[in-house]
Amino acid sequence: MKERICKLADFALHDDLNPQATAVDYDPAYRELPEPVRIARSLRDYLINQTTIVREGDLLGGSLRFDGSIPTDIYHRAGHTHFDSFWGAHSDYLPENNPLCFLDWNHFCTDYPFIVRHGIGAYLPKIRQARNRHAGDLEKQDFYTGLEITCEAIHQWAGAIADAYAKKGLDAIAANCRKVPYSGADTFYEAVQSVFLAFLLMPDALGRLDQVLYPFYKRDIATGILDKETAYELIGELFVKVFSQTGGSLSRRGDRSGDNTLVVGGYTQEGTNGYNELSHMILEVVAELPTCRPQVSFRWTAETPFTTLREVVRLAKGCKCKNIVFTNDESRLKSFDKMGISHRDAVDYTMIGCNEWTFMGKGNTGSEGFFNPNKALETLLYTTGHHADAGNSYERFYRVYGDYLEKDVCRMMDLDDEYYQVAARDMNVLSSLFIAGCIEKGLPITRGGAKYNVSNWSVIGLSNLVDSLSVIRQFVYEEKRFTLAELSQMLAANWAGHESVRQHILRHGTFWGNDNGADAIMGDVLHTLDRFTQQRFPKKGGVYRFGCYTGYQAANISMGRMTRATPDGRFDGDPLAPALAPGVGKDSSGITAFLKSAGTIDYSLLAGATAVNLRLEKSMADSEEKMEKLTHLFDVYFRMGGIQLQPDYLSAAELIHAQQHPEDYRNLRVRVTGWSGQFTNFDRAMQDDIITRTEHHV
Repeated sequence: MKERICKLADFALHDDLNPQATAVDYDPAYRELPEPVRIARSLRDYLINQTTIVREGDLLGGSLRFDGSIPTDIYHRAGHTHFDSFWGAHSDYLPENNPLCFLDWNHFCTDYPFIVRHGIGAYLPKIRQARNRHAGDLEKQDFYTGLEITCEAIHQWAGAIADAYAKKGLDAIAANCRKVPYSGADTFYEAVQSVFLAFLLMPDALGRLDQVLYPFYKRDIATGILDKETAYELIGELFVKVFSQTGGSLSRRGDRSGDNTLVVGGYTQEGTNGYNELSHMILEVVAELPTCRPQVSFRWTAETPFTTLREVVRLAKGCKCKNIVFTNDESRLKSFDKMGISHRDAVDYTMIGCNEWTFMGKGNTGSEGFFNPNKALETLLYTTGHHADAGNSYERFYRVYGDYLEKDVCRMMDLDDEYYQVAARDMNVLSSLFIAGCIEKGLPITRGGAKYNVSNWSVIGLSNLVDSLSVIRQFVYEEKRFTLAELSQMLAANWAGHESVRQHILRHGTFWGNDNGADAIMGDVLHTLDRFTQQRFPKKGGVYRFGCYTGYQAANISMGRMTRATPDGRFDGDPLAPALAPGVGKDSSGITAFLKSAGTIDYSLLAGATAVNLRLEKSMADSEEKMEKLTHLFDVYFRMGGIQLQPDYLSAAELIHAQQHPEDYRNLRVRVTGWSGQFTNFDRAMQDDIITRTEHHV
């Protein structure tokens, strides 16, 4: 890495590369304008009044901060007042208000392929065509006027950036900014500049960056106008500036990796494996930089050479900030097909946020919220007389549980619809320009305008539920060690006076993650949840889907605090299982059994954001022999159908020592679920949750 990029990264870790937002006094006459026109004109005034910081040595121009005075990008929801009024009270920041389900913060990806190839100015013909199709709809006409003003505002803003660099004699940057992102790029340098300016307008995911940039890279390398060292430097500067945009280490999210995500590899539109020289370069830059964003997912395909997978495993092991994870195209594309996503669009999926997914510039599909299926079991077991309805067979018991679960899923869907109805009162113009479907429908992204809308909810404590059902099947109905009523009494007592029974369950129970009969129960639960999601559609459009991850606020811990003791031996208030992971200490059959349990799930039934943690003993990749074995394990797991994998190489002893002596471990980073962060910055509950995860050996 060049010294300049290293210094820039060091600065970004402790300071802000962006200027403070300049406040703007908007023309009072704007208040009389239709809402989208008012927003667009205010946006124009805001953009052209912002200051551009010019640094010596810069290759990429531009800087921007939105201050919330007007509605801007859909990711930050700045200025989206109706959204703000509803989300906070129903989010994971106030989980005690929402023990069954609460809302997550969604992520998005702009249409980088269109912007880089054609430019923002190419949206204008699309807007004119759509305007003609909806000639009689005055609301849509106002929306289109707002979009047109926004296109021109972005052009003026990029021109102002160009002027700032021209004054300093930085003519190359000035020329690039006069051209992109309003027009399409012709060179790799212009393409990277276009990506950066588009990112500043919606600073979230970066999409399939290798596929977007590779045609420019390949052509410029071949013609000699670009060398690999310069390409490496451009990617490095882009990533440092992306990191700084969301906030350095002194900000609230400065040590967390899940805000800016991209993917490399995966299938191309032609059906070939898309991992290329630029893909590898991007991974090398991510592995070398000391900044915790962007986070990158490697898209594995059945055509991925073993040597490529081995090299990515090696890079992930050496990554300073734990920012490289793995996802499986084969399973993803099957699940998208079941949702009715066109194959052409599905191939261009990208991971966003904490390993949610969307389609570049086409989707509102991230994460709606978190759902606790253990609450239905709690209602059944803890309510006097309810368990008597379960009859004398496990099959009858499961049907009764399903009735309670269905009611809870309906409550979750009701919250989803209420959330949409409130948030839809917000008018978004800026991000709606960059998401396909909004122009065609004449609707902002807040009102279902995206081409693809999916309401993804994460199941929290999934393996706790599966294990609890397995315990009931095994000990109540098969072995008849105790009755359902007796189990309910033990749970109500939080196992007090029944520790011997609890220990017997823990020693002899059939638990998920061990390649055993609990896998079939997992399948039953997922089929049941999938059936419930197909009974109605979200008001925002699209479909409901469940996944399994926990997000920034560690929903497994907060929901665990509000969940009473469970039949799997868990105590009242203990954390639930994080993401798609076994219960604490329950994956006793080793790494291969766990990967088989996780790899044989039908992920068309668990198609939402799903994270699979794998904590490996620290020396697992210290030799070529171990690295080879580990790569074979990963390869077999993906060929079985495993959806995602995020390995971490840490010992429990080291984590305990870091907890006791945080001053010696300020730079210790760990995978949480869909993101990584600094271990010593976590609260005690999250640290303990990570320490108790199974440490696997090969």
